[in-house]
Amino acid sequence: MTPEFLKQHIQRNNSNNSIYSNQHTTTNYNNDNDSSRLSASLTSATTPPLTQTHNASRYMTRNDANSISGYTPPASPAPSATPPPCTPTLNANVRNRIFGEAALAQMPKATSTPPTTAGDIIGSVLGDFGIWQLRSVLILFLCKLPASWFMACIIYTAPEIKPLTQYHCDAAELTANQSVTANQCYVVNWSANVGPNGTSTGEMLSQKPCTQFIYEDNFYSFIMQYNLVCLREIFVAWTQYWHLFGVLVGGVIGTKAMLKLSPRTVYIIGAVLQIILGVVTGYSTDLTMHCIFRCLAAIGCAMMFTSAQAIFVDITGGRYRTGVIILYDTFWSLGVILLPGISSFFNNWSQLYLGITFPTVILLFLLQWTPESPRWLLKNGNEHDVYRVERMIRKAVDINERTFLIPDDFRQQIEKLRETLRSQKPPATWVQLWRGPRAKHYMLAAHVALACYIVNYMGMLLNLRSFGRDYRVPNTIA
Repeated sequence: MTPEFLKQHIQRNNSNNSIYSNQHTTTNYNNDNDSSRLSASLTSATTPPLTQTHNASRYMTRNDANSISGYTPPASPAPSATPPPCTPTLNANVRNRIFGEAALAQMPKATSTPPTTAGDIIGSVLGDFGIWQLRSVLILFLCKLPASWFMACIIYTAPEIKPLTQYHCDAAELTANQSVTANQCYVVNWSANVGPNGTSTGEMLSQKPCTQFIYEDNFYSFIMQYNLVCLREIFVAWTQYWHLFGVLVGGVIGTKAMLKLSPRTVYIIGAVLQIILGVVTGYSTDLTMHCIFRCLAAIGCAMMFTSAQAIFVDITGGRYRTGVIILYDTFWSLGVILLPGISSFFNNWSQLYLGITFPTVILLFLLQWTPESPRWLLKNGNEHDVYRVERMIRKAVDINERTFLIPDDFRQQIEKLRETLRSQKPPATWVQLWRGPRAKHYMLAAHVALACYIVNYMGMLLNLRSFGRDYRVPNTIA
């Protein structure tokens, strides 16, 4: 029996006898090295002949020994003494190398349920975007429509009117020596002097602003109600200032309120304020009262779209979250485009306020499909809110057809997420964003760019009222 034949025979039997080792272990028996060592041990120059089986038994299995015993070698000189074949006894170290029992013991055991992610279980089962998120996002986007109407309604409630053609000073109570200036803003008192040749000359003694005007326009604007012409025309911009100031205050109030109240609750409060105060603003009998309630209505608008953004940012993820944030302001533009069509149904500014206010009532009917912010509830809510989150996510996952992703320990995973959210550090404040080697430059550049954009956009949009009622519709849509 040659060493080459024995080497091939041992390799073939070792591959057939892999039943003695675990099929999934990663511990492999190095047959090449051990076979070469066995081949070297069988050479006559270094080791005794094959009859001394104690060396070969260290590298053979049960079938190896049996196959060798059944093999009849070619005729060769018989050894002096041939012991009977025996089954080699494998020690523990060699058996572990062959069977892989140590590696098998280290393998993870199979579980009855698939393992769940220890991180954000809501994002894992709900997904970044689905049918449920699409429905919720579209409902939340609708709050931008009345917000844009309240901001841009001044284009249609207070269109600029021209003297002589659309209004003039009431001259019914003027005396013979009084007249009205060409711009219809002042009443002038003249002194009549008769010259020697019978001609009369006049000298202006005084002038005073005209207080009574006659309007000749088929649309009754609040300019006509409060006589905001001539010197009082600046109060039109004053009313718009109070609206923009209300938006600023409402954004701050909405953000601070969401520290204690859920975003959906803030959303509802803003909608109710907008409906009530919008009606009161439209029927204000005094300019001061109109400015106050317009500011309060703007606070309601800002609370709505601030809390709505917090909700849809929480229920979406990945690139879809970036997409919905960008598309959010497109509904603002859509509202501005729809405003000319709404104003065409009314010929009174008070009625127009009702027309842009009552569509918000539809949002109250859609509250049954308006979701809550799940992570806000987990972080700031009580035990009952955990149940609300679980029920809401199960319904959402069912709509998205992802129920197979809900693990058996779903409630426990929500509890873990709750603990994680509560242990997180608070987000950075606005002041902390300015800290850093180049943070001041970036923040300053961002604020300047945003301010320039808003001033240009709002300035061009709101000054469309200077076109009057003739070209407002195409310019507003453009």
